[in-house]
Amino acid sequence: MSVNKLKIISPTSWQRIVILVLFILGLGIRLIDLSDAPFDVQPLRQSRDALIARNIYYNILPETDPQTREKARAMANGILEYEPPILERLSAYGYLLVGSEQLWVPRLLSSIFWVLGGVGLYALISRVTSSRAALIGTAYYLFLPFSISTSRSFQPEGLMVTMFVFSMFCTYRWAEEQNWKWAIINGIISGLAILVKAVAAFVIGGMMIGVVLSILGFRKSLSNLQVWVMGIIMVLIPSNYYIFMNFGTSEGFFINHVISLMPLLIEPSFYINWLKRIYVLNPIALAASLPGIFIAVGTKRWMLAGLFGGYLLYGFSLPHPIASHGYYHIQLVPIVALALSYTTHKAITNITDKKQYFQIAFYTAIIFGFSYFIWDAGSTMLREDHSAEPPYWEQIGELIPDDGDTIGLVQYFGMTIRYYGWKRIRLWPNTGQQQLAQVRGHSTQDVFAEYFNSRTEGMKYFLVTATNQFDKQEELKDYLYTNFPILAEGTGYLLFDLSDPLDQTSP
Repeated sequence: MSVNKLKIISPTSWQRIVILVLFILGLGIRLIDLSDAPFDVQPLRQSRDALIARNIYYNILPETDPQTREKARAMANGILEYEPPILERLSAYGYLLVGSEQLWVPRLLSSIFWVLGGVGLYALISRVTSSRAALIGTAYYLFLPFSISTSRSFQPEGLMVTMFVFSMFCTYRWAEEQNWKWAIINGIISGLAILVKAVAAFVIGGMMIGVVLSILGFRKSLSNLQVWVMGIIMVLIPSNYYIFMNFGTSEGFFINHVISLMPLLIEPSFYINWLKRIYVLNPIALAASLPGIFIAVGTKRWMLAGLFGGYLLYGFSLPHPIASHGYYHIQLVPIVALALSYTTHKAITNITDKKQYFQIAFYTAIIFGFSYFIWDAGSTMLREDHSAEPPYWEQIGELIPDDGDTIGLVQYFGMTIRYYGWKRIRLWPNTGQQQLAQVRGHSTQDVFAEYFNSRTEGMKYFLVTATNQFDKQEELKDYLYTNFPILAEGTGYLLFDLSDPLDQTSP
């Protein structure tokens, strides 16, 4: 066979192979230590969602002990559902499929959702820049350690970001075609993304405003029927849940987490903590992405500006979680990936005419950077072992007596005690909650004894597992040790008997 007849793999074929490898690796790394207990990211939130999923599971399980079903319902009772339990319901049906309650099921589902979002992101970036830049942007989305850890957790963030990415794609396709097909598809996809978690409305809304205004201008956009239909569909889908089915909870969240915490905006520490939180996006990648806003032109630039503007509005609207919860920044990952693609596309274009060693150095640096991402995330998952957590919380549950109510200063808002220990307790506020109460204008009583009595009224026991918090609350610590006997004590816990105060008159 002659050399001319040899089949050479084209650049397009190589890119297809590379993107396939990226998706396989992206899913594979999220499956490392899949069955580890959910204490890697936000144990509070993961335990909360696990309680909801367990309640659904025992309700749909054909043959269930009525007492177990009722107990699962009691443990989930009172948990505020700020968004529809979509992932929880899917997980419950997954439990049915595998035959028992297994927390690796929601990990697997979340991981699959995130990788599917990568497909949409690659499609979008390929259209707005180039397939090579799309490989780099998608790799950032898949292998950023922050995205790996958060996207495999039992939270709605993975599904929300996936729907948000497809909303980005559909918005751009509408911008290209401006036809009814993409207007309706975009309205539906965007509405579903907001339904999964309402905070997606900020970035989606900002993106839509930027794109529409860049194409039509302000006056024409007001009279454009496609724009109105997109907006109405996008609003109606989540409104059915957040306004008509769950208005009380939505209203309470708005009052307690938005309106009442606005004073945080004038605190310098708020902005410092916000900057600290976005460090998880990798400062080098974040810095490299910002020029992308200026490199992009026309509608592409306004789309990016709307996305970043929506994120900023989101941060100012939810000042407490944006400065204290890392996962509240997860929707920045695809935004930064998109902006980064413009920068990398510019770099790739500039080095194309350079000598070969420039190109080799550039791509070697890219490969090295993402290899480090993968190593960092994978080694962290293998190094961290949370297998001791479930038995500990089961022990705490067995420790809590059944002959009276218990209040406690505990971790994770008591959700791990509910899930693993099958016990509910009243919560004593930690220092962070006390500070937020002051921001909201709720002052504590000057006399600690009066405050303690009001908080513990009707309680028979006081449990302490958050020992660091216990040391910080010196008044509480002194008051308990001085006035009440210790019923049980062990590694990481104290149980005081409030029903049998110590005799203060004895010498």
